[in-house]
Amino acid sequence: MIDGVEQLKTGSKELNDGMIKFNEDGIAVISETVNDKLLNLTDNFKAVRDVSKEYNTFSGISDEMNGSVKFIYMFDEISE
Repeated sequence: MIDGVEQLKTGSKELNDGMIKFNEDGIAVISETVNDKLLNLTDNFKAVRDVSKEYNTFSGISDEMNGSVKFIYMFDEISE
């Protein structure tokens, strides 16, 4: 029983150390990237989307006509 408790203690410490490393080297890096780059990209995309809602023609239409325009968004990769 004492050996089992000792193994549990050692395993728990190893798990805790691994979770701390995973957070620092993995989760924190991903969070920083999202906060720094993706949020800016999202804000820009929303601004373009909002402006495009009123855009209904490339060449002009009469008042009696309805029109719509579809936009295709292309993005470069996000690099560090």
